[in-house]
Amino acid sequence: MPAKDRQDILGLAVVQGILLVIPPSVYTYWYTTSLRIIYRTNTGYTTTYYHYTTANEWVNVEYDNIDWTNGTFDLVVDGSTVATNAQLYYTAATNTNGIHGYQYSTAYVHYLDDVEVQGGTALDVTYSPASATISGGNNVVFNFTVDASNLYAVSYYLELALTSNDTNINGLTIPVIVNVTGDGVWETNYSSCTSISGYTGAVNYDTLKIWNSGCDTLMVSNVSHSNARILGGTAGFTLAPDDTISYGYSWSSATAGTFGDTIYFTESDSTYAHCISATVQDAASIAVDSTVFNISYTGCPDSLLVPFWIYNDGQQTLNWGTNSIGVAFSRISKMAPQ
Repeated sequence: MPAKDRQDILGLAVVQGILLVIPPSVYTYWYTTSLRIIYRTNTGYTTTYYHYTTANEWVNVEYDNIDWTNGTFDLVVDGSTVATNAQLYYTAATNTNGIHGYQYSTAYVHYLDDVEVQGGTALDVTYSPASATISGGNNVVFNFTVDASNLYAVSYYLELALTSNDTNINGLTIPVIVNVTGDGVWETNYSSCTSISGYTGAVNYDTLKIWNSGCDTLMVSNVSHSNARILGGTAGFTLAPDDTISYGYSWSSATAGTFGDTIYFTESDSTYAHCISATVQDAASIAVDSTVFNISYTGCPDSLLVPFWIYNDGQQTLNWGTNSIGVAFSRISKMAPQ
């Protein structure tokens, strides 16, 4: 299901459901046996193109001749032009950098294959020399350089078009495949250990923000903890280049002391560790000499002093206060019959 010149707000369907990146320029989705392509016509009206298929039938969808200045493109399906100068919903888009998909239902399965992006300025190519005159029996070494800065680890395709007075090679295109390799780069919002200072039994919550500043995907197979003082998810995750994820966890200790704990993120060839440095003191602990006080008044109005003791069973200074919670009583007066 190849497509050309698609840009970063284009959605393509691989299963039943809408594959959509917000805000969309165009998006497609499969529903049972029909491919539906939603786009704006050259007059600005939103319309849907229906393409009905049978099982195991591939559909070739192309978004050709994208004009980033005017925000238009041509829609081609199986070699036939469906629309010319169709309008992008998001006219501020200036390039192509990805295709996003969403699986709405597993009841119907479709497939996406042979995705191509042609043209544009994805690769910065310089030539040396740009042109040359070659006398009979001689040759010229032609060099070109591809700048891989800010490119992801994937294969890029381009063509070199030759212009010559030799009619045999004039207009000849030479396919070039540029394979960019690299690694994911692990970074977090902590340059050192998380520092915790508190009391026994207290629960400390934190969020570790992780991002991939490399050019290849980071694939974490699982997350583990050095001990039970740390509570957090253990499932793995995938982090694409330039993407971020937040990992939330909690830490607590039932005993006093100094602790050095670690969260481990295991990848295919590396293990990334986030350390926790904690100092815990025994907490204050309140106790009273009785949990229930029964008070009886001998007269009305009257008052009664009720002494009670408050104990601090902990190891730190106890700060305390009181707050009475009472129930309002209603008194009913009865008048003797006359």
